[in-house]
Amino acid sequence: MKPFSIFITLTLCCVVGCADGSKETVVSESAYNDGVNAFNEKQFEDAESMLTEALKIGALNVDSMCDARLKRARSRMELGDLDGAQEDLEFLLEGAPDTTIVLAMQGDLALKQGQTDEAKRLYSEARKSNPSLPIPAELR
Repeated sequence: MKPFSIFITLTLCCVVGCADGSKETVVSESAYNDGVNAFNEKQFEDAESMLTEALKIGALNVDSMCDARLKRARSRMELGDLDGAQEDLEFLLEGAPDTTIVLAMQGDLALKQGQTDEAKRLYSEARKSNPSLPIPAELR
């Protein structure tokens, strides 16, 4: 591409907007970042709300979408919304290339529901792909 063509292309992207800079993408990424910050601060109600908003918009890249689902599932667990957490984890199991973290989180969910045997099974499954995965004290 000639320098002038590159300049015109960049100018058009700035003026008109590129696909990656769409309003939906910017709003979704902002909600995701706010949700992650709230999650890291253990503000689970805010995290769940912002991550839900980011996912609803639907403009996150795949990695951010998976991370948002994981963090929303953990937030929901902390808030006592075990059905919502399970919904997120089941969604992730369907398409995740590495299910180790999802299985471990399902083990955590089973523990919260008082299903110790199921939690042991899930952690055992998760440890097949990551033997160094820590086991909760309740399962030792």
